[in-house]
Amino acid sequence: MGFLIAAVAAVAVVGLALFVVLSQPRPLWTDAAEHSRWFWLGWASLAVVIGFVPAATDALGDGAAAVWLIVWCAIAAFQPAMWADVLEVQRDAARRRRSTFDRRARAEAREQANAVR
Repeated sequence: MGFLIAAVAAVAVVGLALFVVLSQPRPLWTDAAEHSRWFWLGWASLAVVIGFVPAATDALGDGAAAVWLIVWCAIAAFQPAMWADVLEVQRDAARRRRSTFDRRARAEAREQANAVR
């Protein structure tokens, strides 16, 4: 039962990390991120599979298999390059938002200036 709880919790953390990656806007991701979404999906899937191997083959006891799975799920979910890609996409989105806001403000200023004349 202990392994099952650890497995569900660890895989849920990986799922949450992948949700963050996959919920980013695709056009921004392709423009700003260093790695593709498919790369991170493959990375996380491979790490989870490696984590489940000792439990599936019964090579380790429940406690050791749970620790092994937790370590590999942490490797999948807390990869610094993945989070750097997410932050870069967020920065690019904020940059584009500011640019759009500034463009609208300039257009409104021009309209007001033309109305004054």
